[in-house]
Amino acid sequence: MNAKTLVIGYGNMLRCDDGAGPHAVERIAALYPSVDCIACTELGPELAEVISHYNRIVFVDASAGIKHLRWNMLQPRIEAASCRPQSHALSAQVLVELSIELYNRCPLFIELVEIPAYDFDFAEQLSPLTRVMVDRFVRLFSETLSWTDVRELQLWTDRASMADQFALPVLQTSTS
Repeated sequence: MNAKTLVIGYGNMLRCDDGAGPHAVERIAALYPSVDCIACTELGPELAEVISHYNRIVFVDASAGIKHLRWNMLQPRIEAASCRPQSHALSAQVLVELSIELYNRCPLFIELVEIPAYDFDFAEQLSPLTRVMVDRFVRLFSETLSWTDVRELQLWTDRASMADQFALPVLQTSTS
């Protein structure tokens, strides 16, 4: 499957954990040269043409307010092919629907991975917990590279998200 896989990590790498998506993509690109990767600040309409050429798209983004890694399969609304972006920044769902409308192609696998984010200060490093979650995503991603069945991937992503709720690392903090 990885010959036609694109991983898009988006977020601001100058705002600590908001850069979890691009940090994850850098790791995937280094470990799996056959997987195409894009790191960007936000999803824009210019990516609609790019994603139309792939069988699998994995969107990776930081998400505040969650405690566990979330890995979801997106289902594009084909009948919603009249989407008109109201901004230059799009959601993963709207970007896929725009690609379908403009290029009449839909990837077989469309995934959205949300990595827990806690710190949005101005700095380039990830917080310790978000860094652990990026590492976890990279390990889990490697397990999916050989799969070609949508149902198998859906079951796996459900199990991976559920298992993550029970596998959170405990971080010690100093109170001195």
